[in-house]
Amino acid sequence: MNLSEAQNLLLVGDKFTTFELKAAFRKASFITHPDSGGSEEAFIELQEAYKQLQKLATMDKAMAEEKTVEGTPLSELGKGFPLTVSAKTCKMCDGRGWKSFSSGTREEECIECLGDGMFWVACKRCNGTGKYTHVETGKIVGECYGCGGTGRFYPKYKPHMRSKVTAFFGDWLKGLRAKYITLKNGERIRVNSCRRCGGTGRMGVPDDKYLTYMTCEKCHGVGEEEMWNPVLPKGLFEKA
Repeated sequence: MNLSEAQNLLLVGDKFTTFELKAAFRKASFITHPDSGGSEEAFIELQEAYKQLQKLATMDKAMAEEKTVEGTPLSELGKGFPLTVSAKTCKMCDGRGWKSFSSGTREEECIECLGDGMFWVACKRCNGTGKYTHVETGKIVGECYGCGGTGRFYPKYKPHMRSKVTAFFGDWLKGLRAKYITLKNGERIRVNSCRRCGGTGRMGVPDDKYLTYMTCEKCHGVGEEEMWNPVLPKGLFEKA
């Protein structure tokens, strides 16, 4: 069996990972396995194709050799149950047998207020563009007079429920939920702080440089969950 025949048999392209190859083998085995109505010869041929393509799978071997989970390399996890055991791919780890999470964070601009630290909505006069267009010609005339060219409209301060509850602790604590902004006409108004960043304009996001790996707690590193395959005892429904 050559390489192209093995790829056509498992329906994989030129580049594939071990996880994709494993999923393709499991999908094809449901059809070709003798227990599913297939032939034994076809299933043996499928196993040969799987073994041949296993050597070409690119699972990021450098990462798998460097990273270990409790002393076991990532490449050794997610191997699956033996073929004699009925199993299904673990959804929690997507068949990998391990999960990764970020143990570090980095500060980035808040996606809610874009660094302003204040709650705002897009200006309805200019649809958030900040430009004033002529009604007839559609050409840009100048800055929007409603938002002063910022494209943002800052509603006036409205105390949150949290501010009302903490009002007993003093006005300074209630003021933490508000900020002041000076409009283009010189008017200084009080506005709400951004709820997502708390008025800082920055927020912490997971940093992929500090990834920690752990064994999947659902499949315990196998990558598959054993299926309950009941077998009826012989003679259970036979009449006496």
